[in-house]
Amino acid sequence: MYISVVVKIIIGFFGSRYGCNEEKLKQKLKELKNKYPELKIIVGDAKGVDHQVYTLCKKMNINVKVFKVFNNWDKISYQPEEDDVIKIVGSREQTLRVRLAMRTVELVKFVKKHGGFLVGCNVNGKGSQLALKTASKLGVEVDVIEK
Repeated sequence: MYISVVVKIIIGFFGSRYGCNEEKLKQKLKELKNKYPELKIIVGDAKGVDHQVYTLCKKMNINVKVFKVFNNWDKISYQPEEDDVIKIVGSREQTLRVRLAMRTVELVKFVKKHGGFLVGCNVNGKGSQLALKTASKLGVEVDVIEK
């Protein structure tokens, strides 16, 4: 007799605002969805990889949630559905750079708390470097699919 076990996993995606190869990203999401049927993806609210992953998850029927920065910066941010926002990070008094850094650290901590791991795509930017450094400090596994 076989017992079926459904593994629930939270995976945080991060990367450069310039995005990454859409085919590689689709392939990675398919692979993760097949491996973890109860998959939940966590992203930020910046354009680029965050927006790419959010949009693809919606199209592929993958549970996706967002860490949002308190802001008024429509030109560099997409607007996720309200129900998809887990947490709003920062305040009006802080500079955007500080709010973005806080969001990155909070996302990594959230993934760590829930026993997940990170996937990085196009990780050359400052935010990505902070995510990598924070993940290393906290012992969170990182899979980089595109540098």
